Amino acid sequence: MRSIHVAISVLLLWARVATAAFPTFKAQQLDEKLTVGYAVLLIDLNGDKKPDIVVGDSKRVIWFENPDWKMHTILQGQTLPDNVALAPLERGGKVSLFLAADWKGYNTRDNSTLQWLEPGADVTAPWTMHAIPYDQAALHRIHIAMVNGKPLLIAAPLLGRGASAKGNCWRRIPSCSRSTFLRILPLVPGRRAGDGRLSRDAQLHARGFDGDGKTGILLASYDGVSLLRPQANGTWKATKIAEGEQQNPTASRGSSEVKLGHTASGERFLATIEPWHGNEVVVYSPPPGGKSLWTRKVIESTLKEGHGIWLANLSGNGDDIITCARGGKPGEGRGVFIFSAALMANWSKHVIDDQDMAGEDLAAADLSGNGKTDIVAVGRATHNVRIYWNQGY
Repeated sequence: MRSIHVAISVLLLWARVATAAFPTFKAQQLDEKLTVGYAVLLIDLNGDKKPDIVVGDSKRVIWFENPDWKMHTILQGQTLPDNVALAPLERGGKVSLFLAADWKGYNTRDNSTLQWLEPGADVTAPWTMHAIPYDQAALHRIHIAMVNGKPLLIAAPLLGRGASAKGNCWRRIPSCSRSTFLRILPLVPGRRAGDGRLSRDAQLHARGFDGDGKTGILLASYDGVSLLRPQANGTWKATKIAEGEQQNPTASRGSSEVKLGHTASGERFLATIEPWHGNEVVVYSPPPGGKSLWTRKVIESTLKEGHGIWLANLSGNGDDIITCARGGKPGEGRGVFIFSAALMANWSKHVIDDQDMAGEDLAAADLSGNGKTDIVAVGRATHNVRIYWNQGY
């Protein structure tokens, strides 16, 4: 009889874990219409210790000042459209921005552009743009990483020079020119630290991977997820760690976005959108002994053009996965969604907005200083900027 009571107690405990409270969110739409909100950053630009909202729009870079969200223009009309990616660098209490532009989709013949945006004494006035030499097409993602105490700019194209959609030409077949160059650039215009030549359709996430203080680059591509590590001789070594969605080799496949997360107990996991611009949210768990690919688990399969992913501890159970999707109609797979888990095997879905946000990108931070993490998303078809205020449990 005692064993029955123990079993019941365990089941009741499991029920409490599985149905743990989750915060609600209240939407606020900012009064500005975007063309395409390709990128959003939450970073303090004016030094008041409050995160501001920086948006890369098709022909401009703008920011909204916390807390009244007044809009300021950093740059407009000085780059060739589209402005597709932003990366911040904070040094000496001053924030600079790096901008990838001249994004032309599947045009893999002509070079993209890379530039450094420098603020003046008044950050609300237009900033100064400095060109950085860059000789690759289809530049799509940029990040800043600290390597040996020095900041490096990591620039990744989507496709290699000369690749095309004909015959799914970015596949690894002899008739296609698909090699992509991942540029590792010191932050001195006109100089380059070195190239890691990779056959990848690149999106990337730079972060310490093994908890050893060393930089690793997680690279999501048609080949799945790879970990790049700097070597003593100045090169970078790529190791494949996750397979990605490979069911249809003649169509979109692999992984589209990637972030490294941790459970409440400290266990690492990878969170991805799959396949490229895909319908799935996927988590990967480390393999025993670290000798094989990470274990893949699909936790969602109804997104329409998943395009953004972020991690934040919203539930108290470790990192929750915040995603956005830009395709489809209201209520049919587009919007902002959160996936939370008390245990890696048991994820719950929370719909934050499936009506008024065709999410191209998102980010999360405590905007009000109340200790609660809020979410900001920028829209493609909806052309909007929305704050989702964390209302607590």
